[in-house]
Amino acid sequence: MIHEEQPQRLALVNGRAAMVGDLTGVITKALSGPGTLTQVGLGTQLSQG
Repeated sequence: MIHEEQPQRLALVNGRAAMVGDLTGVITKALSGPGTLTQVGLGTQLSQG
């Protein structure tokens, strides 16, 4: 049935979007140097405690 397949399809799309986000973070890190947490402003806060 269509209703049973929809959550599986949504999970598949969500997983692919997460992988694209992870890959983007890795590529950005490789090109720019700072890590992903530092890029979003959390790196300095975590290192300070």
